[in-house]
Amino acid sequence: MITSRGAISRSRIAAAQTSDVSQLQGFAAGLLKDYDAVRNGLTLPWSWRC
Repeated sequence: MITSRGAISRSRIAAAQTSDVSQLQGFAAGLLKDYDAVRNGLTLPWSWRC
């Protein structure tokens, strides 16, 4: 789901949306709701370096 650079694959999120597991569908919807913030939180150096 997360690439080596930290980006979340939109295709994986789409697969989660079509899952039979409602919790997974909800999680995917939450990721897409603010995808830019999620991506930035995982990829920008100032967000993960101490």
